Amino acid sequence: LPADPDVEDSFFRGVLGGMWTATEDLTVTAEVYHQSLGSTDPETYLTQLEGARYQRGELWLVGATYASANLTYELTPLVMANASWIGNLQDGSALLAPGLVVSVSDEVQLVMGGFVGLGTRPDEPDAIDLLDPNTGFPLQGEALNAVLGVNSEFGMYPSSAHVQMKAYF
Repeated sequence: LPADPDVEDSFFRGVLGGMWTATEDLTVTAEVYHQSLGSTDPETYLTQLEGARYQRGELWLVGATYASANLTYELTPLVMANASWIGNLQDGSALLAPGLVVSVSDEVQLVMGGFVGLGTRPDEPDAIDLLDPNTGFPLQGEALNAVLGVNSEFGMYPSSAHVQMKAYF
């Protein structure tokens, strides 16, 4: 519920999921997520991201309904591999996140992974195309979307990789 109902709408957010231990080494999880404030139209994604709830970090996905799955496999007692998939059910885009966790010692883990956005990529305009011709300020919302041609949420995401060392004491 918002602090001021005259300024922001109330909304519902819910998750339904399950976990299955397929074998001693393989675990599968799956979830379906819905948020009533999410957009069902990719043309409004950038406008959605300009909202106060996104800027505060209260919401981070712009669509309405998602499905996800995760596989975790124990390669050895010290090495775990995993792969996650999150799909936007409105626009068909997805985020793929492979990973590997290596137990270096009782208190240290090496974590490696990445993120790959799958979906229709936005256009790559020249920098001048991103400015409002009337004001010279950067375009926002629907005007920016018209220039970029955003058609999928996860298609906007770049691919990335990470390496992390975790130490517990």
